[in-house]
Amino acid sequence: IMASPPDRSASRTLINEAPIGIFEIDDDGQYIGVNPAACDLVGYSEAELLDMSITDLHPDSETLEDVRLVSEVKEHGQARTETALRQKTGQNVGVILDAVYIDDRIVGYVDEITERRGDERELEQREATYRSLFEDNRDAVMLLDRDGFFDCNERTLELFGFDSVDAFVERTPWELSPETQPDGTESKPASQTHIETAFDEGEAFFQWTHKRQDGTEFPAEVQLSRFQLHGRPAVHALVRDITERKEYQKRLEESEERHRSMTNALD
Repeated sequence: IMASPPDRSASRTLINEAPIGIFEIDDDGQYIGVNPAACDLVGYSEAELLDMSITDLHPDSETLEDVRLVSEVKEHGQARTETALRQKTGQNVGVILDAVYIDDRIVGYVDEITERRGDERELEQREATYRSLFEDNRDAVMLLDRDGFFDCNERTLELFGFDSVDAFVERTPWELSPETQPDGTESKPASQTHIETAFDEGEAFFQWTHKRQDGTEFPAEVQLSRFQLHGRPAVHALVRDITERKEYQKRLEESEERHRSMTNALD
């Protein structure tokens, strides 16, 4: 009895329904697979993208070696960067790119950066404007100076498990984190460095593991932006819970691994 080939429909369904763009690229830099979200992101059809190479979407890249992250992902198996893609309209869109190397191809998970960075790094906005952003933003938003937190929005209280703004602002940033990050870095000095970077350079963007009041941890993306409040520098912090994205990526990788195991078993 001849065994049936493995069914990849479940994996393909996950890819097609993913809320973020997924690009599959061969060793020559040619696109060999894209999902609908990827097409929506750059404005090309699937057929158009499958006739293009990675350099067509990366501004100022003439060869495969010019594209940031390619050599790193081939060497280490995975990589992450913040970059830009050229859309069909000719405009560039900022993205966060997570890539893994699987079966002689690169799989890139691309999420658009919705918080645009302009040429101006100084965010000089009135306190009333920030209050409006607090109430309307779906992400956790908090304000801090060098003495610590002094305000936050309702989503922050929900995410970290606090009952009031007063209770939240009593905590320091490193008290909302485990003692060490997944890579072994101590949270306190690392968080202080990121905050000082925002004060000195105007912004900081990084992934971080946070801790809720009940002790549970969650992965997040953190964007820090400096602004002026009453003539003094302060930092606007946006924290986005990326648990669902991480879980989805893990499920997709597990699906790919099951497929490889089934294929190897049939050989």
